[in-house]
Amino acid sequence: MVGEPGAEHMNGVAKYVVSRTLDKAEWNNSTIIGADPVDAITRLKQQDGGDITVAGSATLVHWLLGQGLVDEIDLLIDPVVVGRGKRLFQDGLSNTALTVVSSEMFDSGVHHVVYAPQQA
Repeated sequence: MVGEPGAEHMNGVAKYVVSRTLDKAEWNNSTIIGADPVDAITRLKQQDGGDITVAGSATLVHWLLGQGLVDEIDLLIDPVVVGRGKRLFQDGLSNTALTVVSSEMFDSGVHHVVYAPQQA
């Protein structure tokens, strides 16, 4: 990733991998969260620092929502109908009411919207 946009940040930032199968993470500054991920993520959220971002795992987002561990859902919605693909919100997820935190429409037609789960 040397020379790639964002590579320096991604290589330097702490990364936490939630996995049932991995014993070791090879990427710089990576830690495996295997046993008791609810406790581990809850402790991470209580620490000082920046936001915790999930990249590339709709399955993990689904699970985090079910555990009440999501503070915001930050989406970029492209004006394209693909017709197939993996759904972010899968069957079996309990109803979660959301509130719009922010919304921005780009000239390209991409809609950037941030939602927060409503507190019960």
